[in-house]
Amino acid sequence: MTNKNLKSLESHNVEVLSKGIQPFDKSILLNGIACPGCGCELYDGCSIVPITMSNHRREVFCMSCNYRGSRLV
Repeated sequence: MTNKNLKSLESHNVEVLSKGIQPFDKSILLNGIACPGCGCELYDGCSIVPITMSNHRREVFCMSCNYRGSRLV
């Protein structure tokens, strides 16, 4: 259950790829992306994982259902 109009993790990743690499914040914050498990807003973690020289992923997690995953940054 969600009370915000949140974008999906997939649509966020597509948006980031279309804009190119953006600067990232290293704090833990709500990120405006819906949890694929329960629909609540995901939090950004501190971990950044390089995928390639041009793509990195940030750890994301849900406080409601304990979902853990990653998103492009």
